[in-house]
Amino acid sequence: MKQFRDLYSIDQLPIFQNRMYDTEAEAIACPKGDVRLVEDLQTGLVYNASFRPEFMVYDEHYQNEQAVSPLFQEHLIYVAQIIKRSIGSDGIVEVGCGKGYFLELLLQKGIDVTGFDPAYEGINTRIERHYFEPSLGIKANGLILRNVLEHIQEPVDFLMSLKYANGGSGLIRKHF
Repeated sequence: MKQFRDLYSIDQLPIFQNRMYDTEAEAIACPKGDVRLVEDLQTGLVYNASFRPEFMVYDEHYQNEQAVSPLFQEHLIYVAQIIKRSIGSDGIVEVGCGKGYFLELLLQKGIDVTGFDPAYEGINTRIERHYFEPSLGIKANGLILRNVLEHIQEPVDFLMSLKYANGGSGLIRKHF
């Protein structure tokens, strides 16, 4: 039997901090959800017990690109070096690649990478506008998860699904 400790709760917050709306009225009427942060006393994990994954739709209106910042661009260059050194340059998949900035940087650094994100808006054929899943038949040497796990209700289950989608092999790297 799981035991939890309530940490914080608030009702009816916008479910996306990075969603763009065409009008003020659309923004005011945005989808809202409750936050009930709890700590699982067995694992120490803290999560939103009121999270409703069916509300989360990542499409072209979801804007979370941070690469407009020169300081963040420097950080991404550093992360690309870590990936090349620790995972290698071949057969990399970026799960949740967003608008593709980091994937483009990896390509410039000579890293063979494919990206997956339903919110992608560009024309790079290395990025597919859907989630990474087993039916794709892709087996990567490494999976990159930048800014992804914080969007997942059951992170351990999600990581296991990535393992299954990748044929049970490969390395997984979260944000560095």
